[in-house]
Amino acid sequence: RRARLGDLPSLTAELCRDADVGVRAAAFGACASLTEDLDVMRLVAANAAQDPSPDVQKACISCIALSHHYGGTDLVFKTYLDHVQHNPNSVVRQEVAESLHWLPTDVRLTELVTLLLQDPNSEVRRALAWQSCNMGDHPELRDLFLHAATGDPDEAVRADALRGVDKFLPLPEAVAFLRQRLVQDRNEKAHWSALNAVESHMPDPHARGLLEEIADGPI
Repeated sequence: RRARLGDLPSLTAELCRDADVGVRAAAFGACASLTEDLDVMRLVAANAAQDPSPDVQKACISCIALSHHYGGTDLVFKTYLDHVQHNPNSVVRQEVAESLHWLPTDVRLTELVTLLLQDPNSEVRRALAWQSCNMGDHPELRDLFLHAATGDPDEAVRADALRGVDKFLPLPEAVAFLRQRLVQDRNEKAHWSALNAVESHMPDPHARGLLEEIADGPI
């Protein structure tokens, strides 16, 4: 049978029904400690579609992310795709973007990244662009993130996508890419992102060369 709130520990179930949005969000967030229980994760995913509060929906989205380790892969991808494609609240779609780095390689991950990098809300796109630095285990996403770094209409999105360039390109190519972008995007955000991308590679001469250029530059 389908899991119900009554199946949760009594106090958690009571808090999940609370009239206060903050209490409900905290209660569903706490269900992350039950990630190994797929029935509970199904309940949380269902609540993400039913609760009217974006804050509660966000808590549910975050809660289920790691359930793919315990048989919940299809549940996570279906839930995330439903919200990316149909949820009108940009903060919920942003929560999906911030959760994708936990997920395994799957054609549906590529679909999610594609959709989110085309989201009409720049903060949603920016949230995922920032996560590029945590998604180097997914080389199939390289061209999507590199395109975001060069082609997004928002300079903050382009800048945040630079943070992960070194995860998708060999360092000499990454440095060349970053150097080119800093000619095109002459702003503080881009320079900080380029610095963040290469500073961990010190004392590699490619990294050092770019860092010296940034330090001596006009920004």
